Amino acid sequence: MSRAKCGAVQQAAGRLPAPGPLPPAAGPAPVPAGVIRCGPAFFTAAEARRLTGAFGLISCFRLTGQDQWILLGSGTSTSAPGLVGTPGGAVVAVERCQGGDVTCLNPDVTRGFSSFMVTRPPDPLGRPLELQAVAGPSVLLLSNARCGLFSFDVSSLRWYRGTSSAVHALLTRPGQQQPMAATPVMTGSQALGTRPPTGPPAACPPVPGQ
Repeated sequence: MSRAKCGAVQQAAGRLPAPGPLPPAAGPAPVPAGVIRCGPAFFTAAEARRLTGAFGLISCFRLTGQDQWILLGSGTSTSAPGLVGTPGGAVVAVERCQGGDVTCLNPDVTRGFSSFMVTRPPDPLGRPLELQAVAGPSVLLLSNARCGLFSFDVSSLRWYRGTSSAVHALLTRPGQQQPMAATPVMTGSQALGTRPPTGPPAACPPVPGQ
């Protein structure tokens, strides 16, 4: 990442809630305060292994008071040394609990990944994809390796710039911002059987000031 872009990343992150600790080399990644973590039986053991093998280090949680389960896959292998990519790449997956379904909202109820809708970051092969902060009820600030920071709107499954002004606009004027180009949304089943495309250079945000 260039010095200018690195400075922009640091500036944007500095104006938002502090990130949690970095995830360990393997096992569930930590999630920030104010969330409900998926329970140990959220997925079957076999499916959990399949998800880790496809998408890398997994974070799974629901923002308190919201009806969407969020799964983040870092795109980085949990078994190979270094930043080795996984077959499925980095992903953000969302399951919506329609009508406040209490069974769906229960973190200890087992479900299938097929009930999730999956999107890949603007740079599909960028890794690792890491959660840096949560803003408001539905905006995640995610770092996408060489591309820096992105905002992800859980409600619309769309990606935006990760600047503090972009995050503020998403929170105060939702639906009025121009999303960034990303691969089409797909089901969990489709994502498990699909390799990420090569990310075009245009997927990365412009340098500061543009």
